[in-house]
Amino acid sequence: MVSSKEGKSEIGDKTILDSLYPAVLELDKAMKDNITIDAAFERALGAAKDGFKKPESMISKHGRAAYYGEKSIGHPDSGAAVGMLIIEGIYNFFSKNK
Repeated sequence: MVSSKEGKSEIGDKTILDSLYPAVLELDKAMKDNITIDAAFERALGAAKDGFKKPESMISKHGRAAYYGEKSIGHPDSGAAVGMLIIEGIYNFFSKNK
């Protein structure tokens, strides 16, 4: 399981990792496929968006949202949203600056 040493969070804990990790995996695949950087980040953005959607069905385990426990089910995670927006910003930069 992939985890953050500092925050002690793992994939599936409803954190930023849930959107960033799939994006990084796609970037790794894109590098091996030797595709352009804008196409690589397009793939990464798709993976980040999917990763952002998955935590809605999870219980928050870290941060303020953890205080809500089961009430956090059905709500998007702000950390996962930030991860997706970071990838989206990088994608937008490379896609506009071909």
